[in-house]
Amino acid sequence: MNGRTLSSLRPATGALMSVEEAGVLLRGGGAYTVAGEEALLRRLPRGRWIGGTIPYFMGQDGGRTTREQVFVTALPAGAGEPELRWYDDDTLAAVCTDAPANGFSLVVDGQFKAHYDNENAAQEAGAELLGRFPMLQVLIYDAETRIRSPLQ
Repeated sequence: MNGRTLSSLRPATGALMSVEEAGVLLRGGGAYTVAGEEALLRRLPRGRWIGGTIPYFMGQDGGRTTREQVFVTALPAGAGEPELRWYDDDTLAAVCTDAPANGFSLVVDGQFKAHYDNENAAQEAGAELLGRFPMLQVLIYDAETRIRSPLQ
């Protein structure tokens, strides 16, 4: 294990790592998203994280398939408290309008990714993400005006 710390994860980008490394981060506080094989996710400790099952990743070294590692993304401190919401075929369209009542959300390729208390934080996170992955479409959603705008 290489001793990853929270500061080694850039906001909204994350990193591939072993289940053991991920466990250390998840026990250390903060909120995270984790993606990987279901069997790997089941080995992680309980905590403030949400997981999705997929073995295909866009990591710091480009595209990769792995069934031995998980992809962990630290949610930025200004993102507010994560919320768990359920959508089915009848309510899936509401994802785009179901953002918090205030603040700014980061929308990547049509999907809400993170929530920020102010526009500058959302702009910075979006610019960093777009700088690493220029093929993405990144928008800022203003919950108060309900307007999506491209990065400026």
